Amino acid sequence: QTNLLRQNVQPTGEFSAPDLVVSLLRQCPPEDYGLIARVRNIGEAPAPEGVPVYFYKGDPDMGGELLGTGVTTQTLYPAEAEDVLLLLPDASEDIKDGSAVIWIVVDDPMPDHPWHECREDNNRTSGSGRCHVPG
Repeated sequence: QTNLLRQNVQPTGEFSAPDLVVSLLRQCPPEDYGLIARVRNIGEAPAPEGVPVYFYKGDPDMGGELLGTGVTTQTLYPAEAEDVLLLLPDASEDIKDGSAVIWIVVDDPMPDHPWHECREDNNRTSGSGRCHVPG
């Protein structure tokens, strides 16, 4: 008789979930100015395409101004990333000079969606929109 319990075989994927994190990058001249959300899946299961990404000037929990939105366009398997670009050719000076804090939120749970992440407390980042121009 085979004793599978003693083999310590782990189920694969039964409790796996995606875990999305985001980092802030910038698209600087000579290209049109823009903000980039690098969305990375650090979980153990794929995240579907179409994950919403929100760009804010100021903390969204404190009434920050929504600058625009984007979505991922491909399935993100574990350890994969996708850059979501928000072009802002007419961005205000406080965004471009870094005096305004930029916030990015990925996978906001509203509206409800069919996937669930293993962690919801790491879906946002903040930083500067300032381009570092050599010279």
